[in-house]
Amino acid sequence: MSVKITLRQLEIFVAISQHGHVTQAANSLYLSQSAVSMALAELERQLGKTLFDRAHKNLQLTNEGRLLLDKAVSLMQQAREVEQLFESDVQGELVVGASSTVGNYMLAGLMSEYLQKYPQLRLRLEISNTRRSQEKLLDYQFDCAFVEGEVTHADIKRQLWCMDEMLLIVAPTHPLAYKGLVEASDLSNAVWVLREQGSGTREFFNRRVLPELTYAQVCLELSDSTAIAQSVETGVGVSCLSRHVVECALREKRLAKLPYERKLERAFYLLIHKKKHIPALVHHFIDFCYQYIGKNNNYSL
Repeated sequence: MSVKITLRQLEIFVAISQHGHVTQAANSLYLSQSAVSMALAELERQLGKTLFDRAHKNLQLTNEGRLLLDKAVSLMQQAREVEQLFESDVQGELVVGASSTVGNYMLAGLMSEYLQKYPQLRLRLEISNTRRSQEKLLDYQFDCAFVEGEVTHADIKRQLWCMDEMLLIVAPTHPLAYKGLVEASDLSNAVWVLREQGSGTREFFNRRVLPELTYAQVCLELSDSTAIAQSVETGVGVSCLSRHVVECALREKRLAKLPYERKLERAFYLLIHKKKHIPALVHHFIDFCYQYIGKNNNYSL
């Protein structure tokens, strides 16, 4: 025999067992007394058992009623857990893409702090370069991405996250370290160590520095900014890197900053796929990212 018991019937049964009166149970559930009585009668009919002894002033559970009560309370609790499962925005898995600088020097620490606050989450940060991060976002592999390069694809929505200072750096023993204010002509005669094509750092150099030079001799290309900084420390040449990458080496005087005639600055961008559903968790994470840098999120997703 198939018995179809509803959660509402169990809720009414539990309320009656708690109050001992149909009227009080009905009041607690904001139902009419007749509706509660009918629900109880139907439950007993479906089970073929009497659940309450009606010989007393208060309704008292029968043996069958006591057996059902434990199960009913457990089922009601599980039902509440199911309802609450998606009430919180901070549940599930988050996959974030990032280009090298913003990923290694900002998001890694940010996501660790986010996970400390919300340990129930599963987080994954995949670091590559700007071009690859864009490709994977378009391929629906990321929930969002953070990059330092220019992105203009029609299916990507781009939002400024924060600004990043770019520095021209050399070894402290390099001849340009003693010159004072450096001009474009000085840099045209220098040997360069740069990031690979497709990276946001290289894109910035190509767009903001290279046009001012009459010539740029690139002696070494590397796909890792830290490796570039270490190469420059040996005196091999000049590079253009984020302050985030070199600030420790500058403090320890392993590198020197070249004063340049123009301020070099770029943006870190948040990227979202326009055609991808944005879950509540992603909204929550983006808000946290803006709070982390001390700004309000004015992004309309």
